Amino acid sequence: MLQRIFCLFLVLSLLSFAKAQKPIPSEIDTKPFADNAGHWYGIADSKNMINAGPGRPRYKSTDLKQVADNILLFQKANGGWPKNYDMFAILSPEQKVAVAGYKNTLNTTFDNGTCYTQIRALAIAYAAVKDEAYKVAALRGLNYILEAQYANGGWPQYYPLEKGYSRYITFNDGGMTGIVDLLSDIVENEPLYDFINAGIRTKLHQAYNKGIDCILNTQIVDNGVLTAWCQQYDEVALQPAWARKFEPPAFVMGKVWGLYSS
Repeated sequence: MLQRIFCLFLVLSLLSFAKAQKPIPSEIDTKPFADNAGHWYGIADSKNMINAGPGRPRYKSTDLKQVADNILLFQKANGGWPKNYDMFAILSPEQKVAVAGYKNTLNTTFDNGTCYTQIRALAIAYAAVKDEAYKVAALRGLNYILEAQYANGGWPQYYPLEKGYSRYITFNDGGMTGIVDLLSDIVENEPLYDFINAGIRTKLHQAYNKGIDCILNTQIVDNGVLTAWCQQYDEVALQPAWARKFEPPAFVMGKVWGLYSS
C-alpha cells in the first residue's frame, strides 16, 4: 500500500514538473474552438447576436491580438462567454456593434469548449503582447468559473443557472474535464499563467480539488466495482440523468477516455 502511494506521489510530482517546464505557445490553437465555430457556420439561428456572413475571412492562429480582441468583444458582463461563435472570424463593423450591444445578456456557458478555451487563448495573447486588457479578461473568466461551481465541486452547463438539463453537472462536450484541465495547468504552475496572484491561485486550487472530488463521486459503481461515467448528472443527487433524447443516463466510453487522459 505504501509503495502504491509513493508511486502515485512520484507520478504526480513528475507531471507537475513537466507542466512547470512547458514553453509558452506562440500561437492560439484553432482546434479547441472548432466545435463553436462549426456550429456558427453550420447552423443559422435567429436567436444569435450575429450570424456568419457568407465568404467572410478568418484570422490565423498567429494573429494573437486580433483573436484576443474578438474574445474581449464576446465576453459578457459576468466574465463568461456565449457558445457557438467563431473567435477567429474577421467581423464587419456592423457585427462588432451588434455583439457589443449584448454584454448584459448572460447566456454564458461551458458547453462546446466555451470559457476555459477563451481563458487559455487570452493568456497566450497576454504573454506575447502584454496588453493588460487580456490579463483582466482572463482573470474575469477565472472568477466566472469560481462563481459557477456547485458546493459539491461540479459545474453546470450554463451559468447563471437556467431551467432544465443545463443545470446538470455536465461531462458532455468537455464541460467538467475542460475546466478541470485548465485548473490543473494553473495548479501545476504552467508558466503561461504566471500572471495569476497567490490569492486567486489559492481559490483556484480549492476549486480544482473540489472538482476532482466531484469526478470521483460521480464514477458509477456496478456491483461494487468502480466503472465509468455518464454524460450528465443531477446536480443534487449526483446520479446519472437524462438530458436530450439522445443523451440517456448511460455509460459513455468517450467520457471515460477524456477523464483518464485529463
